[in-house]
Amino acid sequence: MKNLIFILLIAFGLFLALFFYRKYALTQTELTLANQRILDRDRLIYNNQKRLDTLKSNNASTSRSSEKSIASSNLSALSTDDLTRLQEKGLTSPETNLREDLISKQNMLLPKGSLGGTMAIQQVKVLNDRYVLAYFEDGHNGGYLLLRFSIEPDKRINWKVLDYYRL
Repeated sequence: MKNLIFILLIAFGLFLALFFYRKYALTQTELTLANQRILDRDRLIYNNQKRLDTLKSNNASTSRSSEKSIASSNLSALSTDDLTRLQEKGLTSPETNLREDLISKQNMLLPKGSLGGTMAIQQVKVLNDRYVLAYFEDGHNGGYLLLRFSIEPDKRINWKVLDYYRL
């Protein structure tokens, strides 16, 4: 009887050890993924800050109103370098191709709507040759979605949601 209780306690202890080891491994994996997302966002922020500093230094001699018009025009369209890189990857009309592909895959990327609504992308802004900012709503609530895309050699576009913010 004592041996049976001892064997059961050892078996229970081993079960607990395996259970907590598995939880530990899953937590480590999630932590690694979260750290990678943070690094990706930090790189994006750094690149945008660098681009902003370049714009400020280029426009230092012009008036304040012309600075605003130049900055807004640079943010609303892809640079020629970005266009060239995307065309080299096989997109004939990069902004249109990206918008159409994103809208066709929006059901897989958007969060669920509220009050029976279905979230849908309303506006898409291609930021550069890797990132897109999209506005979505379901008629009741809306938000912004930051996406990273990659283009496969067969011209298939893969999307990854980096972050979203509900209004």
